[in-house]
Formats: sequence, structure tokens, C-alpha cells
Amino acid sequence: MKHQDASVGRHLRIVLAYCLIGFANTVLPSVVHSSSYLIVPYSRPVVLVIRILPAVLTKLALPHLLHGTADRQRPLVLGIGWTFSAFLTWISPPNVSPNIRIFAVVLASMSAAAGDVSWLGLLRYYGKHGLVGWGIGTGLGGLVTAVLPYYLTIHLNGEVRQGLTYSWYLVPMLVGAHYLILPHAVPDAATSKDEEKAKGQIDLDNQSRTSNDPLLAEHESLDSSLLELAQSNLEVLSTLVKPCILPLAMAFIGSGVIFPGFSRAMAMGTSFDTYATYLAAVGTAFQVGDLLARSSALLIKSPRKQYVWLALPVTIAFLAVNAAFVLTTPGAVVYAALFLAGLAVGTTYMSTWSTAMGVTAKEAGASQQVLLGAIGVGEPAGLLVGGLLGAALEGLMCGYGRGGRWCSATR
Repeated sequence: MKHQDASVGRHLRIVLAYCLIGFANTVLPSVVHSSSYLIVPYSRPVVLVIRILPAVLTKLALPHLLHGTADRQRPLVLGIGWTFSAFLTWISPPNVSPNIRIFAVVLASMSAAAGDVSWLGLLRYYGKHGLVGWGIGTGLGGLVTAVLPYYLTIHLNGEVRQGLTYSWYLVPMLVGAHYLILPHAVPDAATSKDEEKAKGQIDLDNQSRTSNDPLLAEHESLDSSLLELAQSNLEVLSTLVKPCILPLAMAFIGSGVIFPGFSRAMAMGTSFDTYATYLAAVGTAFQVGDLLARSSALLIKSPRKQYVWLALPVTIAFLAVNAAFVLTTPGAVVYAALFLAGLAVGTTYMSTWSTAMGVTAKEAGASQQVLLGAIGVGEPAGLLVGGLLGAALEGLMCGYGRGGRWCSATR
């Protein structure tokens, strides 16, 4: 009975810690990005590239570079990165050269991507309970980022830059959740056995290539071990493109197209006084669906993948036609479509990560951590492509006089 209670307590700590970490790691980049006001000197596509491309590059490279780095050191390094990024944004007002703010945005994107790589990789230890907490936390974070500009500018009658003050609470939350709440990672017997077997095989291979010079032998041993590990990981990763990376990319292409996507051109703005209010309503409808899916996808039986995949293009087509022909569709129908799209994105996200954990479970522990970290590249890659498509669609509709009132007004 005591063992069962301890197990339940450990699982609850994992869910809570991952929830707090996922929440902070989602809200922090949004706060830094929105407070930088890069949309003033640059066009929206350029801002998207500045914001998202560093995350893509980080997720491509970092999983393979973290091998051998102590897991317990990473949150502290990320906390320092987040603090420095927020500080640079805070001391760089929007009326000066944007170079410092660009660097801060790039650093924030890289920190968020590194956080994803690190904690999703650690799911090798924390399993489905960690994934449930991560889904809830990132879903809540997405909902907060959708309404935060409205809360700061309309409700508080302030500026978006005031959101930077929240970073001084979010960074300690992220670091504290890892060190104080998340239980110490304890590999199971199977994982330890696989790691020892892999290490022993590499040692045997290296012994056959040793020379009379011990320093040269050690150098050759290290180089060959890292090369063999990298080659093995890349081979396995190539098999995960279709079941894991591609679904993530496709889901977030749809997400980028819809929100913020071409939301300015959507013909449903007559009942809102400001664009910030309207955008918060659109974002809330989408993110509530995403949150519901992320928090429940592993607890209930998900619909068939083909139905989920069909929901996104159908929703995008409906919203695009509604905007292009300025149809008087009831707002409730549009909100329902946005909710359905969010539900599809969240369901795909959680089911894909659940599949990834199962597919990579047979790999040696260190390799599984690398693979779990690398799979996430599909998310920023999809957001970048979807965001650019959404911006182009919005420009096309607004340029030809289609779309709603927000194409040419903010109030």
C-alpha cells in the first residue's frame, strides 16, 4: 500500500512539474516576441522568419549535441538564457535600433526550442505522465498567449511590453519545477541494460582499433563512438519522418495558416470594438480546442487519424471561402470551426508524441532521448511554413478588397 501511494505521489509530481514547465516554456517566448515590436520596422513574413527559423535550426542540431550533457544542468542554463533574453528586450525600447531586440527574439526562440528538446527527451524517464503534464501546460500556455495582448492593452489599458514583468516569475517557475517538483530521473532496468550493452559493444569495437599511443587511442575511441552513435540515431530518425515528424509538420502548417494566419481577413469583425479584442476571441476559440485535446487525448480514445487530418483542411477551406466572399456566416459557426481546428491540432500533437514514445522505446536510453528531442522539429517547421502561407493568403484577400474590416482598421 505504501509503495502504491509513493507511486501515485511520484506520478502527480511528474504531471505537475511538466505542466508548469510546459506552461512557462510556451508563454516566455511569446512575451519576448510581442514586446520586441519587430512588426514595426519589418514585414510580417520577415518577423516570422526571425522568430521561428532559429527554433527550427536549434531542434535540428541540438538533440545530437546534448549527448553527454548532464540533464540536471540544462534547466539552469535555460533559465540564464531566458533571463538574458527578457533583460535585453526590457532595456531596448522600440524607438531605437532593432538589432538588440532581434538578438533577444532569436535567443528566446532558441531557448524555447532547447527547452522542448530537453524536456521532451526526458520523457524516456517520465513516460505518459510527463506527456500528460506537458500537454496540459503547453495548452494552457497557448491559451494565455492568445489573450495576453488583449488583457494588457485593453483590460489594463497598458502596453504589450508590460508582459515582460511576468518573465521574472515564469523563469523561476520553470527552473523551480524541474529541481524542486520533478522527481529525480531513474532509468528502468531495461533501459540501463540496453545502455550498458550498447556501451560495451562500442568499447569492444574500439579495442580492436587501439594503437600503441594511449592518447591517440583515446581520441580515436571518442571520435568513433560519437560517429557511430550519430549515424545510428540518424538512421533511426529517418524512419520516424513519416509516422512522427510529418504529422507534426502538417498539423502546425494548419495551425499557422489559421491562427494568427489570415485572421485579419476573416469576415467576422462587426461585433468587436478593437482588433485586439477580435484577435483574442479568434485565438481563444482555437486554443480552447487545442487545450481540450492536449489535456484529454491520452485519457480518451481519439478518433481515427484520417478524420482528424480531414478536419484541418476542411476548416481552412471553410474559413477561406467565408472570408473571400465576405459571407454573413453566424459567428458561432466560425467559432465552432476554429474550435474544431484547434481540437485537430491538439489531438495530432498528443497522439504523435505518444506514437513517438512507443516507436523509440526499443532504442538504448541515450539514443531514445536524442530521437525524442529531434522529432519536435516538425512543429516549428510547420509553423514557419503555415505562418508564411497565412500571411500570403491574408495579403491576397485584403489586397483584392476581400475579407473583413480589420484589413484596413484596428478599431
